[in-house]
Amino acid sequence: MRTLKHIERLLLDVPIEDAYEFISDPRNDIKWYRGVTGVRLVSEADDVYEQSLTMLGLRYRARIRVSDPRPPHRVVLSSVDSRIPFTATYIFEPVAPGRTRFTMDATVTITGIFLPLGPLFILLLRRRVGRNFIRLGQILGAEESQTA
Repeated sequence: MRTLKHIERLLLDVPIEDAYEFISDPRNDIKWYRGVTGVRLVSEADDVYEQSLTMLGLRYRARIRVSDPRPPHRVVLSSVDSRIPFTATYIFEPVAPGRTRFTMDATVTITGIFLPLGPLFILLLRRRVGRNFIRLGQILGAEESQTA
């Protein structure tokens, strides 16, 4: 087992409420998160979603929970059942009228079939997240993302 800590930031050209509404809803992941091919709500009471994903040619399903919502400033998404366990805190900060800084502070646990890939898998994962942020910026309007 190996743990990866990753922080990514993006300055968005939308009001904080719009950024929060779009990004905090896992059903929108299919629009900006490469590899997500389907999303459905499986438990409204627990705010759990099931995603269909593809990574490195492998198709799998993952369940994620949305928790600790503090609209429009913060929400936590975490895996309930996934080949790539993670917790991601999404933070939204107004920086000017109509502009929002979005930060994803994530911890990913690399296990199972991905573990033998070691540093290569970490590099691939970081690249994928960076490309996803570029895609998100194209959808919502943004400056370049920043990896921390």
